[in-house]
Amino acid sequence: MGWSQQASLASGTANSCQICLQECDNTKVTSSKHPKHVESAYNLASPREWLEFWEDQYQQPGAYTVVRCDFVPRAWASENNTNNLNDFPWMIWGWDFHLQRLRESYQSLLQSSSQRSSQGVNDELVDFDVLVNETSQIMKALLSKAESVFSEQVTTSDNVTNSTVTAMLTLLWQTINHREDTFKPLVKGHIFSTCTPSQCYNLPHPTNVVIALPTPSMVSGTQIPWPTRTAFHPTAKLSSWCRQRKPLEDSFKKEGIGEVLMVQPSSYYNDIHNHTNNNIQWEILEGITSNAFFVYKGGILRTAASNVLPGSARHLVLLHARSCGLTVQLDNNPVTLGDCQEWQEVFITSAVRIIVPVQQLLVPRYDEAGLVDNNKESEQPILVEPLWSYTPSRDKNEEPYWRRLLETIVTDRLSLEG
Repeated sequence: MGWSQQASLASGTANSCQICLQECDNTKVTSSKHPKHVESAYNLASPREWLEFWEDQYQQPGAYTVVRCDFVPRAWASENNTNNLNDFPWMIWGWDFHLQRLRESYQSLLQSSSQRSSQGVNDELVDFDVLVNETSQIMKALLSKAESVFSEQVTTSDNVTNSTVTAMLTLLWQTINHREDTFKPLVKGHIFSTCTPSQCYNLPHPTNVVIALPTPSMVSGTQIPWPTRTAFHPTAKLSSWCRQRKPLEDSFKKEGIGEVLMVQPSSYYNDIHNHTNNNIQWEILEGITSNAFFVYKGGILRTAASNVLPGSARHLVLLHARSCGLTVQLDNNPVTLGDCQEWQEVFITSAVRIIVPVQQLLVPRYDEAGLVDNNKESEQPILVEPLWSYTPSRDKNEEPYWRRLLETIVTDRLSLEG
C-alpha cells in the first residue's frame, strides 16, 4: 500500500507545459490494446506495472529512469543548515545523471528502430532540450503534489526534526508510432511512496542474494537460459526489461531473497570451483534492478565494467571508493565465481536504496547430472545453497567498507544542499 500519482503533458500544450495529474489507486486497468484480456490488467499504483501498461498501450518500449527524492521537513532543513531547500523541500539524487541516462537510453531506442527499418533514424530529429524541459516540469508537478501529502504525514510523526519521507520518481520517454519526420516521445511521470516517515538515512538491513547460475548443459553457445541485458543495449534503461526479467524472478526471487544476480560465460575457462563444471567459469554481471560490488582481500573493489546498466548509485560508489580506503579495479578484472574465497564484503546498489549489504550469496542446487534439484513439496521451484557468507571483522571498531561508503555518500549529498 502507499500513495502514487501519474503525470503527463496535457494534450495540445507542447509549448506551455501544462501538466495533467491523475491519482493512481490499486484498481486494475486494462490496456486499450487488450481491453478484454485479464492478463493485461495493470495496477497503476505500482511503478513497474505502470511502465508495463504504457509499453502495452503503444506496443513498444520506452526509455525510463528512477530517481530517489527525499522530502525534507523545514524544521529538519533549518536544523541541518539546508535552508535553501525551504522553498522546494526536496533532495533529488543525481538529477543530471538521470536526465543524461534518459537521453542515452532513448538514443539507443532510435538506433534500434533505425536498424529494423529501411529508413534511417537520426537522433538529431529530436529536440532534447524540449524533452528535458518537459521532464523537469513533470518532476516539479509530481513533487509539489507529493509535498502536500507528505507534509501532513511528517507533521504527525513523533520526531518531526529527524524524519523524512522517500519517494520513488519514475520518468518515462515513451516511444510512439512515429509519424512523418518526428521521433519525439511522450513524456510521462509517476511517483510512489509508502508515506512512512522515518529517520533520515537509516542503515539498511543485510539481504540475501541468489546467483542465476546455469549448468553447462543449459548453455547453448554463449546463450544462457535466463534473460540478461547483454543481448540488447545493456547500458540502456528500457521499460521492456520489466517483462523480460520475469523468468528470473519466477525462478529465484522468493521469500528471503532480496535480489538475483545475472552471469555470463567468462572469456577464459577454469575448473576451479565445484559450480563451474566442464571448465566453464562465470562472470557476475549485475542484479535485475541493481549493480553488484565485491570487496576482495586487501581492500580491492570490483564490479562488472561492461554489459551492465551503470546506475546512479554505482557512479557514487566509484566516485567515493578511494576516499574510503578502497582500490578500484575495473578493466580486465571481472568478478568470477571462482573468486568467492577472496571476497570480504558484497553489496548491491540502486537509485532508491543506495547501498544494501549482502549477508549471503546463494546458488542453485543441481544434482550430479546437472539437473535442478527441485523439492516438489516446496513452493520454491529452484532450491538454493550457500556459496558465500559475510563474516564480520574481529576488530569491532572497524567499520565495513559498505557502511563507510554509505555514510560518505550521504554526508556529501547533504553538504551539497547546505
